[in-house]
Amino acid sequence: MNSTIPPETRLQLVHFLCVFAWADREVVSDERKHILDVCRLLEIDESDQARVGSWLNAPPDNDNLSDPQNIPAGYRTLFLDECARLIAADHTLDIEEVETMRMLRALLHPTTGGEQDKVR
Repeated sequence: MNSTIPPETRLQLVHFLCVFAWADREVVSDERKHILDVCRLLEIDESDQARVGSWLNAPPDNDNLSDPQNIPAGYRTLFLDECARLIAADHTLDIEEVETMRMLRALLHPTTGGEQDKVR
């Protein structure tokens, strides 16, 4: 997964997942595990893993990393897929997560309104 993704995009993905995990105002253990598994797959380095830990303990700041418009076009489907996996990680589908996913799809795929992507 990580060999073709630039390092800054890898960190952006993890940051975005952390922001997304906080959509329902809590990060449960299954969501935390999913995000940490993604960090391992992406080979996030130690210093950035410390940042990820802080993002899992408290909602990350809304900055450039969490702006969906800053997700490189070639990685938008990957980001959506990982968000869908994150939603499924805790086996609970909250209305906040569904609505956040709907808005994210519309932002990332404005011409189709995100209709081609489904929460899995």
